[in-house]
Amino acid sequence: MTAVLNSGIVTIARICPRKTHMVLPASATFRLSSLAALCLSGILAACGTSTTKIQGTLRASTTGQWEAPLPGTENTLALAQWWDSWNDPLMRELQAHAQQHSPSIAQAAARITQARAEASAAGATLWPSLDFTASITSNRDYPIPTGGKQTIRSTGLDARWEIDLFGANSAARNSMVARMEARGSEWHDARISLAAEVANTYVALRSCEAQADAAKQIALSQQVSQRLQEQRVVAGFLSPLDLAQQRVLLANADSREQQQQVNCAVLIKSLVVLIDLPEAVLKERLKTGRAALPQAGNFIVDSLPANTLLKRPDIRASMQNLVASAREIDAAQARRYPSISLLGNINLLGIRIAGQSTDASNWSFGPALTLPLFDAGKRKADVELAQARHAEALAAFRYQTLMAVREVEESLIRLDLVNREIQQHQHIETLHTLSMQSAQAGWELGSLSLLEKEEAQRQQLAGQQQKWQLQRDRASAWIALYKAVGGDWTIPGDQP
Repeated sequence: MTAVLNSGIVTIARICPRKTHMVLPASATFRLSSLAALCLSGILAACGTSTTKIQGTLRASTTGQWEAPLPGTENTLALAQWWDSWNDPLMRELQAHAQQHSPSIAQAAARITQARAEASAAGATLWPSLDFTASITSNRDYPIPTGGKQTIRSTGLDARWEIDLFGANSAARNSMVARMEARGSEWHDARISLAAEVANTYVALRSCEAQADAAKQIALSQQVSQRLQEQRVVAGFLSPLDLAQQRVLLANADSREQQQQVNCAVLIKSLVVLIDLPEAVLKERLKTGRAALPQAGNFIVDSLPANTLLKRPDIRASMQNLVASAREIDAAQARRYPSISLLGNINLLGIRIAGQSTDASNWSFGPALTLPLFDAGKRKADVELAQARHAEALAAFRYQTLMAVREVEESLIRLDLVNREIQQHQHIETLHTLSMQSAQAGWELGSLSLLEKEEAQRQQLAGQQQKWQLQRDRASAWIALYKAVGGDWTIPGDQP
């Protein structure tokens, strides 16, 4: 692992001949998450370069395996078709509607437009500016011997071009371009987050519906048991205490059923907000496929952590923000140096006084030098401010890369755990089924009472509730992993 990292540092040094600030002991041993974070943030800390070069360096210099176990890769699908593998057309329909109507996506798109305008305005400073002016004024002054009226007409062109000697305007323009690219990546991130949230809420709703049905059946079974208990109390086979305990069980079952109904109603309202669809329309559509839990198809998780993390648009946005902050330092430094501008103007003047007219014209052209002498430390403070913002962006980037690896690792752990729990529960489910079949046969033969049969049925229903909860947990783990590795997002090119 140390040799690989050293190789990566050599590659970085070739791309950026500047002095790097990464200090690594020769015998250091790094966790995969630390290695990924150091490689990503170290490259950008070492030099201000393009994200394309950063990606190439990462792919060439980073290797290793995820510390958490990877999921199985049989029947794997490309990420772009992953949502289709859930075999739930309604979920895809709701996601598509959310992408088109969600306010969060609209906000992200508006931020792209703002950043694009700012980048255009910053780029305009590299070119000359030309203004046309025109004016006409009339006045009468007293006392004037002739009592005449004065009219002055003026037209002109004013031109100005600041020569970007030290690159201040270019650096500002590049910073704005990087910010614009970051807003585009954030738009993609908003799309992925919204798709994952809609899917999570939809799966939770389907699981809630299934569990609500089971809770209703359990409550009905408790009602049957209570009627039987009441009959046995009347016959003298049970004490009133046993009947009171049965009533408590029935009350608990009714409470759980009502709680499930409330949970389902809350999830529906959450979907309404996410997809911006009237609740009545949504409920009508949700009638199709009620209580049917969609399950994800598997997809391959790349064993190269840097490649995986670079698929995440939030990581790319953070990289672009870091590049932008570096360009802002360059711009602030350049503004401490002298500047030269080319100035020119042409004026046409017409004067009319007391019926007499006079025309005149003039022009001027030449350079203007601005030499900073004293500003009470303002320009120096601007540089320090830009450096502090860059340090903040670098720290935020390092933290985000660590969190990204953590999200992948946690998703893998959760997915591995729930897969093992589902396998274990399959054995328990088989036992519940055999128990219910035995209870049914025993009741039909008269060897078991109806109370015992109802108890076996309730145990089977409780086992089904646990199964649906595990299936929901499995789907949520897949969705979290899908989001953690960057979803089905690719290199930007389709942003608004």
